Amino acid sequence: MIKKITCMFLPANTTSLIQPMDQGVIYTAKRLYKKKLLNEILEVEEPAAGEEDRRGYKTLQNHKNYNIRSMIYNFASAVKDIKPSSLINSWKKLLINEEVEPDTAELETEDFHNIFHQGGENSATLEDIELWLEADEYGLGYHILTEEEIVESVTATENSETDEYDQDEADDNVNPKPKLGEIKDHLNIVIKYVEDNNDENISAYYEHLRHLRELIVKEITVKGRQPKISSFFKPVSNVNNESVP
Repeated sequence: MIKKITCMFLPANTTSLIQPMDQGVIYTAKRLYKKKLLNEILEVEEPAAGEEDRRGYKTLQNHKNYNIRSMIYNFASAVKDIKPSSLINSWKKLLINEEVEPDTAELETEDFHNIFHQGGENSATLEDIELWLEADEYGLGYHILTEEEIVESVTATENSETDEYDQDEADDNVNPKPKLGEIKDHLNIVIKYVEDNNDENISAYYEHLRHLRELIVKEITVKGRQPKISSFFKPVSNVNNESVP
């Protein structure tokens, strides 16, 4: 017995209306991912007085070390961070025809601008960041290279810079407290070691190490927002000694 199959076509331009994931869930996930991307790549710890500002160089090195595995982990972490309220609201358009704006708390353009500023990237404007955040809204998601660009990318050689760090002299009997930036750098080395290791016992610590690095980055970010003691002292303006009539 052959059963009848009825084929029905959805009306045009209704995808964004009837698919819940298009109601702010994907939008929120992308912004959460980009925030995690910046937190992992940008070096936000300010140098101590008298030290050279090497945040730009460290950021470049972090960007070079960023790989597909890091991307997958960060996006999975971003999906986990989506609030239950955002998932609930995503169904309201379909079920009760109610439009709800996505919850973008701490995900606005100004929030990303502050992250760039903490990383020493002061040249990035709000317009630049907005363009970056919305770049994949209508784009292909990839760049088609010309033949010349392909040849150049293959034949180009990278000039490796020598990573020089100024080390303070310390007494042998004193154990100085490690800086958060140094802890983050060492964690990057350990995470890279775990990534390249095939031992399951070692690989089991990968997620824990990445989570620890996220906590370190958050602590660095919080400390960067705290006002310094010098900010409480402002120069006193010259007082006009002329007599007041």
